[in-house]
Amino acid sequence: AQLLASTIPEHASGDPPPLTDYGRLRELEPHWQDQLGKPVMPDFIDLVDDPLAAGFGHYELDAQGFGAERIELVRAGVLHTLLMANRPNDHIDRSNGHARVALSGNLGPSISNLTLSSRKKGMNQAALEKELLKRAREDGYDFAYVIESMRDGTVLGPAPRDSASMYTSGRKVTLPLPGRLFKLDAKGQKTLVRGALIAPMSMRVLRRIRVVGDSPQTLPIRVSPGMGGFASGIGLHGLMQYTVDAQITTPALLLDGLELVVERGENERLPILEHPLRRKGSKGE
Repeated sequence: AQLLASTIPEHASGDPPPLTDYGRLRELEPHWQDQLGKPVMPDFIDLVDDPLAAGFGHYELDAQGFGAERIELVRAGVLHTLLMANRPNDHIDRSNGHARVALSGNLGPSISNLTLSSRKKGMNQAALEKELLKRAREDGYDFAYVIESMRDGTVLGPAPRDSASMYTSGRKVTLPLPGRLFKLDAKGQKTLVRGALIAPMSMRVLRRIRVVGDSPQTLPIRVSPGMGGFASGIGLHGLMQYTVDAQITTPALLLDGLELVVERGENERLPILEHPLRRKGSKGE
């Protein structure tokens, strides 16, 4: 779910890039904005955002007064529309009710209740791990990595890194640090790994979803509208001021193409408090 949270809100946005004296700043253009009608995910994947559905991201009118609409972002792997506020781009000239505004006044299109589903039957956890090791062997490895969760920078704030990956540019997406990462060996044994990060990736990685699990899980989150949210790293002090409610439902995903880098130095200390949206009795449950 965190993979989708750190990619879809920003790069499925319909807001055009900022205008400068020299034209549009294409470096900041959402990556999917020029991909309408093209495959962006495997042909067995559907991606739907429905603010009218019951869930943590529910609303009936968006921040600009337009009626909320259920939209099929991706159907059979093909991108059919974008998250639109009342600001046209070169491809879409109307709102689809996805303008969100935070208490700070930060306004932009964003997700609400996002659901990824598969047209193929999913695998259970044991079968997924077996398939993962099989694909690792095909690439010449006798082990693989399982990312159970990613660090929520929206709550914890940015993690200072000395890695050169922090200074990359171009059409790359920076993902949050892994929260719980395991090394899976050929015997199926898992070993906890710390001090790793995910190298900046291309959105094309989402086309390399090979297999999905059979047990969708729902994650209530807070995202920053128009900014991508999950990786914005605003910290706990700005959590309520700069973010809006959202929810992501997805099964486990088996992907090719993510590169893990293990850094040297002191590891970040683990949080001592439970995530506020995961507590029993919270609004997200």
